[in-house]
This record gives sequence, C-alpha cells and structure tokens, in this order.
Amino acid sequence: MSARINRSVAATVAAAALLGSAALAFPAAANAAAPAPAATKPAALQLSVTPTARGSWLQPGGATRTEIVKVTNTTGKAQRFMGNLMATTEGAIYLRAGELKASVTALGKTPATSTVFQPQTPGYAGVFYATGTQFGAFTLPAHATFAWKLSVAATKAWPLNDGVLRFDVGVNRGTDLSVKKEIDFTLAKRTDGPMNESLHGDTSLSARHAAYETVTVTNRTGADLKQSWWFLPAVQQLNGARLAVDVWVGSGANGHWKTVTGHSLLVNGLPAWASETFKLRLRVVDYTAKTATVSTQLSLINWDGVVNPAGPVIPLTVHRG
Repeated sequence: MSARINRSVAATVAAAALLGSAALAFPAAANAAAPAPAATKPAALQLSVTPTARGSWLQPGGATRTEIVKVTNTTGKAQRFMGNLMATTEGAIYLRAGELKASVTALGKTPATSTVFQPQTPGYAGVFYATGTQFGAFTLPAHATFAWKLSVAATKAWPLNDGVLRFDVGVNRGTDLSVKKEIDFTLAKRTDGPMNESLHGDTSLSARHAAYETVTVTNRTGADLKQSWWFLPAVQQLNGARLAVDVWVGSGANGHWKTVTGHSLLVNGLPAWASETFKLRLRVVDYTAKTATVSTQLSLINWDGVVNPAGPVIPLTVHRG
C-alpha cells in the first residue's frame, strides 16, 4: 500500500473520528447559538457563507442550493483546521438516510476537499477535510483565504413537513469549534401544514389528586408518513417533590396504566390528516418541600433526548396536600 493511500485512509479515519465527536455533541449543539468571539482576542479564523442565488427556498426533489464558504486566517502564522457540517429541521420528525444531501467542493487554489455527511439523529452531521493529507487537516497560510462551494439538496424522500432546514457550517481547530455560521433554508411552501404536536390537560396535582394530560400528534403535511418515531413525556426536575408519569396502554376495559420509562410513546407511521392520541397520568410519589406548592413543567422530548424547539409545554403546580 502506498504512502499516499495510507494518508488518505488516515484522513478518512480522522474525519470519521471527528464526526463521532461532533455526533456526541450534536443534540446540545442543534439549538445552540454560535459562540461569541472574545472581545479582547479576535478569532484566528474568520468564516463567511454567501448564497449564490436570492431567497432561501429548498424544494424537496428540486434544484440544489449552493453557498460560497470562505475561511480567512487573520494571524501572522499558518493555522490548521477542519470543517464541520450540521443540519436539523424544525419539524416534529427527525431526518433519516436519503432525505438530505450536502457536499463541499474546493474553489481556486484551495486544496482538494472530501466530504463526509450522514444521518445523525435528530438530523445530519459531517465534516469536510483536505484530501490525501495526514489527519485531513487544512493548513491555511498567514493572512490567506480558502474557498469552497457548498451544495445542499433535499431529496424526494424528504418528510413533507413545512419546516425550516437549519444548516450549520463550522470551523474546527483541534477539539474546539472556533466559529460557525447558520443558514436557514425554507422548504417550498405548500397548501397543507406541518406535523402538529399538542399537549393539553390539568395544570395542577397533589398527593391525593393526579393530573391527566392528552398528547396528540397530527399529520397535516398532506402526505402519508410511513416512518415511526418515539416521544418521551418529561417532567422538568424540581426540588422538594418527585413525580411519576404513566401512559394508558390498550383501550377500554382491557387498558391499564404503565409507568413511562425510556422510549414510551411510539407513533408507528401516520396517514395524511390522521392523528395519534396518548393519555397520560402524572402523580406525586414524594413531597418533601417546605412550601405549600412547587412548580415544574411537562414537555415532549424526541426519543433521542432533543427537545423540539416548537414542541408543546404545559406548566404544572404541585400541591402538598
């Protein structure tokens, strides 16, 4: 095996390792704002992302959108880095394989570039790196600029919710994400609507009286959704009281309450305009607070532990008696 092939393999392994690191941080980073540069120390690398066409529309199965990505070295010495890619949608359904494509192509004198971009719940994560170099790192000379064309396309397999695709491009120096830019692509507007999640019911409970809630997921996309996904009803941690959440399993006289653990609410596909409903019961297991009441909230969390920013939340007041 040649040294060149060895370096390529090493670069691919390094990219995969970096992607693994990005994946571990993905849920927290999905909705996080870009870190602000220190006021007294300018960033060594500056990143810009410029669209090549007006607007932000991205049609499932339609044309590819392209952006020009530039990284500039503001220092007097060479800087090494790799690029990060992340993508999430604001809809209720996480992205799966074959629904989104992205690639990064070197422009001008920028070194040849390879891209790894793959599903990583709840969206996609990836890296772009220097082809054929050890560990895949770019070496950017002092005061120089590298440029790439970023291509993004939603395939016909895209889940037909009318959300926004949030696409992050980042620059990674070592283990630190130095800077990132977010691009919001708007999926072409349709005559139908999104996946709706609703949460309704009681707003108070006590040791003697449980709270009963109803979760409803409605497919308003205008298309049958064949994929399945999980929800977890979660109570915000609070001091002085411990609550349990039960879900009603079965129907009528044959049903029973089952304590929620892990992946508890499964939506196993949903036809267009159909709804799936779950009944929940919240009960006080222990109350040790010195005050007469404590406050918390119930929210819906996707099975991977990422709270949907648009997901429903219901406030709860827990009483001692």
